Amino acid sequence: MAGMEVRESVPIVSLAYGAEIRKTTRKAIELLGGIEKFVQKGDKVFIKPNLMSPTQHSITSGDILFTIVEMCKEAGARDDPKAEYPDLEAAGLT
Repeated sequence: MAGMEVRESVPIVSLAYGAEIRKTTRKAIELLGGIEKFVQKGDKVFIKPNLMSPTQHSITSGDILFTIVEMCKEAGARDDPKAEYPDLEAAGLT
């Protein structure tokens, strides 16, 4: 994609367990090195939640989505578009 920087080229995964979804989401991102590893001040952020699924268990929780948006803002992201657009141009990100 023209004009888009890729910061990492290896898969990154973390697991965190807990009853409080928002606190657990923050812990999982901290285990990856913190949101600042992925979002710097002034970045334009695209968050791709899974909102379309035949089963409830494979849809991104609103608590997870809200927490990630909140963390991006705390890291200084310029804005926080989020959508089910498979096309970055349609989402206004090109």
